[in-house]
Amino acid sequence: MTSSEPSLTLIRAIDAHEKYVTGRGGRRLVVTGAPYDNLNLSDRVMKGASMSRCSFSNSVMQRVILSEADLFAANFFKADLRGALLIKADLRGALLIKADLRGALLIKADLRGALLIKADLRGANLGKAQLADADFTDADLRPGQIIVMRNGEQHEEEQAVDLGGARIDRARMSGANLNRANLAVSSAESADFSNARMTEVNLSGANLANASFRNAKLRNAIMIGAKVGGTDFSGADLSGANLRNVDLSTANMKNADLKDAVLKSGQGDIPSLVQYLIDQHSIWIATNGAGGERADFSRNDLSKLDLSATDLRAAILRETLLQKSQLVNAELLLADFSGADLSGADFSDATMKGAKLKEANLARISLRNADLTPLQLRRPDGGVSGRVLCVDLSDADLRDADLRGADLRQADLRNANLEGANLTGADLRGAILDNTKLGGAVTAGTKFG
Repeated sequence: MTSSEPSLTLIRAIDAHEKYVTGRGGRRLVVTGAPYDNLNLSDRVMKGASMSRCSFSNSVMQRVILSEADLFAANFFKADLRGALLIKADLRGALLIKADLRGALLIKADLRGALLIKADLRGANLGKAQLADADFTDADLRPGQIIVMRNGEQHEEEQAVDLGGARIDRARMSGANLNRANLAVSSAESADFSNARMTEVNLSGANLANASFRNAKLRNAIMIGAKVGGTDFSGADLSGANLRNVDLSTANMKNADLKDAVLKSGQGDIPSLVQYLIDQHSIWIATNGAGGERADFSRNDLSKLDLSATDLRAAILRETLLQKSQLVNAELLLADFSGADLSGADFSDATMKGAKLKEANLARISLRNADLTPLQLRRPDGGVSGRVLCVDLSDADLRDADLRGADLRQADLRNANLEGANLTGADLRGAILDNTKLGGAVTAGTKFG
């Protein structure tokens, strides 16, 4: 048999498989351990084929369709798989060292134990993939450029690597480039991210228990509600990271850089049920409502709790008791406090765009430097709609409240009581002040009009 015969046999088998897939007869491709190196298989359809232990090293396989294929222990060393469809493919133990997988779709693929050392995965989608024990050492998982069709024309767009919901327990990511990658609600227990580059990575809601991030670069990482029990962050750069709803009490933070990071204060115990609802809310945020559960604390007593730096955006807190609670620097975008008792609470530096505080008791509350400006609403495609949602403080009790430096532009303060409130340096431009009581209020430097 000449060296060209195996490739000719494969091409004929693929032709037959394409007919089989499209219901035009043919035959399913079933082969084991065959050598198919250095071939051009771009754009070929091998969906559902069985090709375990076959070798495709150095082959060009751009846009190849291998979804649901059995590729157990296959060899793709230096293969060009740009734009390949590998959805639900069985790639357990596959060798993908130095493979080019830019823009490839590996959604729900099984890559357990696969070797992806120095693989190029820029712009790849590995959402809900099984990646336990896989080796991504020095792999490139940065955003990549992909070609998309829009109105019949090709356009180049940047796409971040998507590992959202993936299972990467015990995976080796040492030295990998994961800048801006999405790992939200992934499971990465005992995974090794040491020395990885992870600037602006999204780890919200992820399970990172006992994982190692030694000397990793996590600048401006989004880690809302991540589980970090026993996690090693020694020497990691977490400057500017969003660590809201994250309990760092059992993590190793030796020599970690937390400059400008947003941290849970950790002062005082939070009841287990409250913490559970916050954890579920974090997942709800990370998945845009697809998982977890929106927190509803309506009519519950959360008085005197320290919830500083907690992310409770869009949470429901109607008629909730929050007397003397601490919510300093909390994220409260679109939160509903209608009828709640917030008397004596501290909301300094909190973000409260679009919040509802109608008929709430805010007597003696501190809203110093809080952001209560209108929320710019967006269209489903992410574009600006031109509509805004203003903070509703109508009929609220703000007597003796500390509103120094608060931004209340366009806020609805109709019938609100601000008697004795300190409005020094506050911005009330465009606010609705019909029947608002301001007797005894301190208004030095307050901006009206």
